[in-house]
This record gives sequence, C-alpha cells and structure tokens, in this order.
Amino acid sequence: MFTTIKFNGDCHEWLPIQDVQPSEENSELCGNIKLDRTYIEVLKSEFSENGLNKPIEVWDGGKKKKTRGGHHRLESLKELGEQFVPVIYIGKKPKSKIQVMEQMVDDNMRKPQTTVQKYNQVKTLRNQRIKDVGHCNDTYIKRYCTKVQTTFDTYQKLVELDEQRPALS
Repeated sequence: MFTTIKFNGDCHEWLPIQDVQPSEENSELCGNIKLDRTYIEVLKSEFSENGLNKPIEVWDGGKKKKTRGGHHRLESLKELGEQFVPVIYIGKKPKSKIQVMEQMVDDNMRKPQTTVQKYNQVKTLRNQRIKDVGHCNDTYIKRYCTKVQTTFDTYQKLVELDEQRPALS
C-alpha cells in the first residue's frame, strides 16, 4: 500500500497516516522528534533504498491510534509522502503514565542516542515515578539505566553536572 517504498514485514492493518498520532509521552521522553533531522534523514534514505521492515506499534483503542514505538519511522514516512502506514496492535494503552514511558524507553533502544539523551530519559522516568508513587529509589534508577544502556555511575555523574548546570541538554 505504500506509494514510494516497499514494506517487507507483516502487520495487522494499514491505516491512513493521519489516523496514527505520536503519543504525548514520547515527546516528554525524547523531545521534539522533528528536530532529530539526522536520524529522520537516515530512516528516509533506508526506507527509499530497502523498504520498511517493521510496522508502527500502536495501542488499540479509539479512532486515532497512539504510537508506542515507531515515532521516527512515522515522521519519516510522513515526509516521504506516504498516505497509509502498516501498524501492529500491542494491546491497550497502560493506565499508568510511568508504564507507558517504560515501554517507550524499551522501544527507543534501536535509535542512536547520546549519553545526555539517555540521562534525560532516565531523569524523566524518575520524575514521573516520583509524581505517580511519591518516590524513586536507586533500584529503579539502575533498572532504567539498564534499559537505556548506560551505567548507574554515568547517571550519578550527570546528576551532579545537572545540579551545577540546570540547562544541561
């Protein structure tokens, strides 16, 4: 159903691209993906040359589908002018915002990220956990660090830098 690229995988359904929307939690974790020009251009080139291998992951429910994984792929396909996208349903969206964010962090590991981007994701997860349950101890921080493929020591050093320079980004 693509007009400019081929799709090499399996999907549950093809949806109009305007019916698939990025989840708000992704922008909280990763910022504005439209500014991630280098990665989007790499994906567009890969899709044009080799096609798309993995569908966009969406939570089931509602007319507008929210993405769990594939935010950059979705943006790249929009820029390529695609009208429909292959999706795979991954169940209902969790009620807890921290569970949503944790699932997204797991999905974001394909994307190349700087240490500071990884730190910001862990920091966002930590802050959301504190907001949701009132605390976040080192056990959770270490788990988040593992998910973003960084070390707890690196996280602690970046906390110190962040405290000295709050605008670290």
